[in-house]
Amino acid sequence: MLDELLHLKAWREGKAERALAECRGALAASARMADQAVTSLADYRDWSARHELELFAKVRGRSVRPRDLEHLREDVGALRVREGELEDLRVRAARHRDEAEVAVGEARDAHRTASKAREKFERLAAESAEEGRREDERREDVETEDRGTIRREAGAEVEHA
Repeated sequence: MLDELLHLKAWREGKAERALAECRGALAASARMADQAVTSLADYRDWSARHELELFAKVRGRSVRPRDLEHLREDVGALRVREGELEDLRVRAARHRDEAEVAVGEARDAHRTASKAREKFERLAAESAEEGRREDERREDVETEDRGTIRREAGAEVEHA
C-alpha cells in the first residue's frame, strides 16, 4: 500500500517538476518579449524624434501651403499613434512577464509541496519496513525461545521418568 502511494507521490512530483520547467520556459520567453518591447519602444522614440526634426527642418524658413502644414501635423500625429501602440505593447508584455513570474512561483510551491509529500511517504515506507524487520526479529526470538522452552521441558520430563 505504501509503495503504491509512494509511486503516486513520485509521479505527482515529476508532474509538478515538468510544470515548473514549462512555467520557467514561458517566463524566459515572456521576459525576452518584454525586453524586446522596451528596446523597440526606445528605438522608435529615438527614430521618431529624429524624423520629426527632419520633417520640421524641411518646412522651416520657407513658405508653406496650409495643406503642407496639415500633412506635417498628420505625419507627426502618426508618429505619436505608433509610439502609443508600442507603449501599449510594452505594458502588455511587462504584464505578461509579471503573470509568468507569478506562475513560476506557484509552480515552484506546488513542486516543493509534492517533493515534501514524496519525502514524507519515503520516510513512512522506511519506518514501516524497519518496523516489519523488528517484528520479524521479535517473532524469530519468540520462536527460538519457545523451542528452547520446549526442549528444556522435554528434557525435564525425560529426567523425571
